[in-house]
Amino acid sequence: MDSLGSQHELECLRASLEEARASIDKKDAIIVEMEAERTKSASRFENLRERYELLLADHHRLSKLNHELEARLLENIELKNAEMKAISDELQTAKSRLQEHEKALSCVSAERDRYKEDCAVAVNLLQTNPDQFLPQTSRLLSNLNKPGVKNEIPVRGDCEQPSPIFQFSAFLPTFPPVGLSSIIQLNSSADQLRRSQFGSPNSLNESNHSSINGSTNRTGDLHQMTLRKSTVTDL
Repeated sequence: MDSLGSQHELECLRASLEEARASIDKKDAIIVEMEAERTKSASRFENLRERYELLLADHHRLSKLNHELEARLLENIELKNAEMKAISDELQTAKSRLQEHEKALSCVSAERDRYKEDCAVAVNLLQTNPDQFLPQTSRLLSNLNKPGVKNEIPVRGDCEQPSPIFQFSAFLPTFPPVGLSSIIQLNSSADQLRRSQFGSPNSLNESNHSSINGSTNRTGDLHQMTLRKSTVTDL
């Protein structure tokens, strides 16, 4: 009985040993698989680490580039703001100058219109009542060229004595050239008359003829001036 019990226990122990060995073999296979997975995981980890380092380097480079771009952008913004301010100041200055020039232009236009109206009034007066303006010179010259005028002017024996000044009786305040030209013509006629007093009778007659011819020429000049003024007024 004791031998049978021992054999039974031995068989049980052998069966347990076989099961343990089979379990150990399974564990060894699992360990081998896990080792292979660990190796694969280690290689993947190295690859991931390299990628991480590359990405980190790219991140630092992009961050630096971003800071540089931000600095340049801020500089450009400041520069553009300064240029915009300068352009705004120039624009304001140009606007103020434009307003001043417009005011000056309006003043010049108003003065031009006033002169145009004055010229039109003067031309209308000359064309409407020419007897009040043009014959004054001819009548005065005819009076000066009369023989009796020589006796009315005192002779002092000095040829350098200033000649008398004859004023234009029909002077137009709105059209100065008419009066100015008439005064110049009258002064020149008076000078010629005074010179003729100290010359020979022939020279007196020649001066009378020249005075009459000069008055005729001046009358024609005044008519030409009137025509030119009317042409300017029409323009």
